[in-house]
Amino acid sequence: ETLSMEKLETLHGVVFDGLTKFTDYTFFGKFIENGMITGESWSVTKCGYNPTFQNMKDKQYTQQD
Repeated sequence: ETLSMEKLETLHGVVFDGLTKFTDYTFFGKFIENGMITGESWSVTKCGYNPTFQNMKDKQYTQQD
């Protein structure tokens, strides 16, 4: 599953824990690229896919096979 909030323009952090069906973080890529979300404000644990901040910087928004 993924998340889409098309009108959201500002986001300063992500903390997800236990969203076992959440696997697609494409939506958050623009906030990583523009610097709004930093390594300190990115935390994803116990989800369907748990990308690190570096994974996100490398555009690995979904689980790589």
